[in-house]
Amino acid sequence: MRYTFRPMKKNPRGRRRESSEETRERILEAARARFGRYGYRKTTMAEIAGDLGMSAANLYRYFSSKEEIMSGCMACHLEERAALLRGAVGACPGDWSSRFETFVVTLVQHTRALFQQMPTINELITELTATRADLACRKIRHERALIAELLEAGREAGEFHFDDLDRTAAAVQSALVKFSTPLFVPVCSDEEHELAARQTARLLVRALTCSDRVQGVSRER
Repeated sequence: MRYTFRPMKKNPRGRRRESSEETRERILEAARARFGRYGYRKTTMAEIAGDLGMSAANLYRYFSSKEEIMSGCMACHLEERAALLRGAVGACPGDWSSRFETFVVTLVQHTRALFQQMPTINELITELTATRADLACRKIRHERALIAELLEAGREAGEFHFDDLDRTAAAVQSALVKFSTPLFVPVCSDEEHELAARQTARLLVRALTCSDRVQGVSRER
């Protein structure tokens, strides 16, 4: 998934004017490009406005602060990742065990692509964790909901067996941190990262498809 900045075009006389929502989308796209290249701290509202060919005062009509822009960028990112993962799972012709592995592999591929497209992503994550814990928590909740959606579909199909959906989704999410966080990208190659993702997915599937083991752990707690 590549984030590209589309420069503002002047509308010829008589052509429809850009809506406020379209302007907001262009602002977020330009901000993500600048955050990715220069980092969050080094980016200013004036620079984002300059990239769009508008004044800083005009930019403030749409977003009250750089923090609000970052919140919007995060929301866009989560929506795009969710669409990508759902699309990959939906296109997988196999059983839910195969779809689970596809989910994990697609997740790590997206994470690595994001790191390549936004070299400052780890600095951005550190900044968010320190200053905007609400955004970091939003990302965690969104990711867990996607995992729960996948697990519930597998359970409804009779392939996955577990008692508590929320607790199982949380445990799976913890096991997949290495594949969903760009912080781990620099320490291994594409091949090593994807191999680890497949091995982890298969290990989790073995647990999810073994009803006695998963339910037994749940009841003991």
